[in-house]
Amino acid sequence: MDRVLSTASSLRQQERGRVADALSASLRRDAADDAHARARAADRGASEMALHFMFYCPQVRAPCGDFVHALRWRTPPDASDAPRAQDDDFLINRAVATLTRQTLFLPGGERRAVRYAHVELSFPADPAGLAFADGKTMGFSITQTSRVYMRLKSWREEYHTVVVYVPARAYAALYGECVRVAAQNIRFDRWGMYAGSIAPARTLPPRSRAEHGTYCSKVITELLQQFAVAGGGIQALDAPSCNPNTMFMALQAQ
Repeated sequence: MDRVLSTASSLRQQERGRVADALSASLRRDAADDAHARARAADRGASEMALHFMFYCPQVRAPCGDFVHALRWRTPPDASDAPRAQDDDFLINRAVATLTRQTLFLPGGERRAVRYAHVELSFPADPAGLAFADGKTMGFSITQTSRVYMRLKSWREEYHTVVVYVPARAYAALYGECVRVAAQNIRFDRWGMYAGSIAPARTLPPRSRAEHGTYCSKVITELLQQFAVAGGGIQALDAPSCNPNTMFMALQAQ
């Protein structure tokens, strides 16, 4: 009887040992799998960086906070509270926002008027992935009162953000090219902007940055196409005839 009990006890100890070993091995595998998953996620995060498109929407009645992203707009395009150019805004902003407006069709058949007057690229971090202080980002564009610039900026509520993720190498290359172009003292091409918005695509005579200048949507589209980022909609645009609204619609089509 004692031998039977001793044998049973030994078998139970062996079974407990096997269970403990199996559990330990399982825990080690789970920990290794978790570490591998974290590494894969880190690799994905390191391989892509967020590039922000900042669209300026001059408007009167509706608070800009309600229009952070056009896909969230609810009111019809001709409603009294639809975005409209401010009376004290620059004439050129009012003209661009009105003459180049587009219609965005939302899920369910709802329509939304898109009336942007200006666009900028916003880099939330430097090429090494380090964020800028005080919540600022590096903005690239040109306005009617400036030359092409690349500078730290804070953004007013009239700017609406569209985020696109691009490969880290392309982000760094685009960032460096924006710095290089901004150092060239390129002026604003008022005639080219108006003509590009009215004339059919690819019918205008070539206008160079050095001789004629440029405007926000044109120079941004050219650089995005140079580095093949931001999707096929952007790559298919004709840069001279592009405006902030056609650029916004190209991003929505992705």
